[in-house]
Amino acid sequence: MKRIAFLFVLLLVPILFTEMSLRASAQSAPGAVPSNPPSVASPSSGTSSAQSKPETRITAYTLPPDLYRKAHNRGRINFATRIAGFFYGLLVLWFILLRRLSAKFRDWAEKVSRFRFVQAIVFTLLLVLTIPFFSFP
Repeated sequence: MKRIAFLFVLLLVPILFTEMSLRASAQSAPGAVPSNPPSVASPSSGTSSAQSKPETRITAYTLPPDLYRKAHNRGRINFATRIAGFFYGLLVLWFILLRRLSAKFRDWAEKVSRFRFVQAIVFTLLLVLTIPFFSFP
């Protein structure tokens, strides 16, 4: 029963994370930009050449469509890379458990000291040094 619950949580968490991330990215998409930005006319104090050309005030900056498309695609690639990296990290941790390296690290830490705090430091140090070794592509 514990194994089924663990597998359920292992599958549910990434699905919920992905769904929430997609909802957040959909809500933060920029709205339609009006084709004619609002303009502010200069005060009328007679006839001059400055009055014939109204001033335009820039209220917001938006990327041109081609650059926006590139930025959006790059964001999607970055998101997919992070998700793949998360699952690869889980795979590395699962491999460490499968090969019983964590039990060996625990035994080594117990041989080093009888104090639990020192054992935790030694175990963590060994684990932190092992994970990058297996995370190489």
